[in-house]
Amino acid sequence: MEVIVDPRSFFQAQSGAIVGSVWIRTQGENHMVFPEAGWTDFPVVILGWWLNEIVALVSGHATEATCSFMDGPFEFRLTASGDVQLSRRPDEGTLNLGRFRRPESARELWDSLHTAAVAVLTECEARGWSNDDVDVLRRYVS
Repeated sequence: MEVIVDPRSFFQAQSGAIVGSVWIRTQGENHMVFPEAGWTDFPVVILGWWLNEIVALVSGHATEATCSFMDGPFEFRLTASGDVQLSRRPDEGTLNLGRFRRPESARELWDSLHTAAVAVLTECEARGWSNDDVDVLRRYVS
């Protein structure tokens, strides 16, 4: 699994929130993008959430990581054994959009998340953007 960010798409809303393109791409025979290529969300916030979840999984403090998107009802779950489930949470319950197994998924995702977070922080620094969410993300990267 790979986290894709497009720092050129980033902008800072009047609220101070940083908005831009962020999505997931899976590899191999299960190749797909999720929720869709170019998905617009809050990359600083959700990468911080995801890093928190994956740190717990990789360190053995959790057996499952749930990584949600902020804009829309989308999330993916990753287990320590490498099961990945891509989901949409409608009002009636969770709709499974894809499920596959890759034992190396947690480590792949951690590496990709770290790379994406560095790219996001680099862009924020270049544009002079700083807020509490940027500080949280910076703590995970350092």
